[in-house]
Amino acid sequence: MKNTLYTIILFIGCHACTSVEVMEDGAETISRARSLHRSSKYVQNLQWDRATALVNRWGKVQVGVPFSRTVESSRSLDEYLIVSEAGKEEFVLQVQNDKGVPIKDVLSDFDKYSLPGFTGKVLKRDVNSEVSSGFVFQDGKMVGKVFGNQRKVKRGRNLERECWEVYSITYYTDGTTSEEHLYYFCIDEEDQEEANEDGGGGNGDSSPTAECVDETENFFATSELENDQPLTTGQLERTRTYSWKAIVGLLYVIRSYEVGVHKRNSSSEPWKWHSLQHQGLSHSGLTVGYSLNYHTISSNPTIGQYWSNMALNVNLTIQYVCKGFPLSTSRDFSPNVNLYVG
Repeated sequence: MKNTLYTIILFIGCHACTSVEVMEDGAETISRARSLHRSSKYVQNLQWDRATALVNRWGKVQVGVPFSRTVESSRSLDEYLIVSEAGKEEFVLQVQNDKGVPIKDVLSDFDKYSLPGFTGKVLKRDVNSEVSSGFVFQDGKMVGKVFGNQRKVKRGRNLERECWEVYSITYYTDGTTSEEHLYYFCIDEEDQEEANEDGGGGNGDSSPTAECVDETENFFATSELENDQPLTTGQLERTRTYSWKAIVGLLYVIRSYEVGVHKRNSSSEPWKWHSLQHQGLSHSGLTVGYSLNYHTISSNPTIGQYWSNMALNVNLTIQYVCKGFPLSTSRDFSPNVNLYVG
């Protein structure tokens, strides 16, 4: 494991601010969040009796709720749904804790440069997506930046079952990278339709539109590479274009386009990454009963020798009518894709 410190924070970019804190007595906060939380179709088996109340660096109160699901992993992986005090699902924190550091310590310091005594990974992902980003630590020190992606695989007795492998690429400051399997998971149709009966209460809203569905919940970040094509080719330098599915809905796909430059010192040497640039977004598909707009908030490339990553922050806004009321919902997505030099 390379012991080079990364100085770029993915979760929170404020170095001088106060870190996340665990509330001493958060029973009332947890109870309130649970009563306002609407049962999730993505996160089930919530263990509210083991929840932890937190205060982030801006003073916002949150609750970390552990949950369990069926995944196949050779290493311990703890998952926590981070919920606002008002019961809104904000993101999922994944912790690979190799040395058994108390989880409350990890939750209180997950967005800091160091985690005293901690060895493992801390990843953050959207609630309805397996695409994640985070950091790897060795004996409390941050030693790399991690991006997790998913790829479809065939597993189990029923080969028609939808299964994915979630893997991570770790990028070090010297340009080297490492690939690691995180876990496998499969989804059956009935798994997607059933909500956890003990997931929490209602949303506490008695307005006429309380039962209207937030249409952005039907979209999720992904990392599926579709095309990798040469643009220019030379002996020592070449340019390639990449297109990949960044956000996917039921009948709708938002694609991202990148241009990468590879270089080498002689024709006998392997190609290595030189640069990666985001070119823009496009869409295809149908929107039934609503209109949709999207734009790129930020694009952040990470360059390794043989792997590079493009991490996006994309805003999606949907306008629709429910029960005669015009509504608008907006959500930010954080898709990223790992690209091999080939």
